Amino acid sequence: MQIRAEEISKIIKDQIKGYEKEVDVAETGTILSVGDGIARVYGLRNVMSSELIEFPHNVMGMALNLEEDNVGCVLFGESVGIKEGDTVRVKVLEVDKQGRIRLSIKAVLEDEAAAASA
Repeated sequence: MQIRAEEISKIIKDQIKGYEKEVDVAETGTILSVGDGIARVYGLRNVMSSELIEFPHNVMGMALNLEEDNVGCVLFGESVGIKEGDTVRVKVLEVDKQGRIRLSIKAVLEDEAAAASA
């Protein structure tokens, strides 16, 4: 079997046409341990106290105990299915003019895109 330059060129061009450029700037971390409604997370370097954290299986949590090498988070749901090594991400929030806290438009669009692709 001989490799032809035209075939390789066509394959590369097809892959470039199908490429979608998307950047996710969400801060992510890795679960070190979980138990009794508390999760220890590594990697959330810029998280602030009381920020919402999104865990697997649509479980939300809140960053409370900020330590140098990990963050202690309280879970707002069942920890069943959440395990060491899972990835978490900081949920993007904003405050409107009336002082109400809302998910940002970016977060809502990301959630809709994820739901549409599932």
